[in-house]
Amino acid sequence: MNDYAGKYETNSYHISLTESVFVRLEGSLLTLKYTRAKIPKRAMWNEPASRKVTFTHERCFNIRGCQIKLLPEGIARKR
Repeated sequence: MNDYAGKYETNSYHISLTESVFVRLEGSLLTLKYTRAKIPKRAMWNEPASRKVTFTHERCFNIRGCQIKLLPEGIARKR
């Protein structure tokens, strides 16, 4: 998945401003793991993964009781 550090704006968004992250959801704990390895930003979920990566840091969030939106309104439809 790609992590976008700023507030999403359709006019200023570009994929080069994102960072590839590994996302894991276990119960109500959402973990984002970051790496310095070159991972294609437009990789699909069903592509074979032949990469061995080392994670440099991670961020954890407890999302119990939170409202989650996967597609914000006005998302760029470039794909």
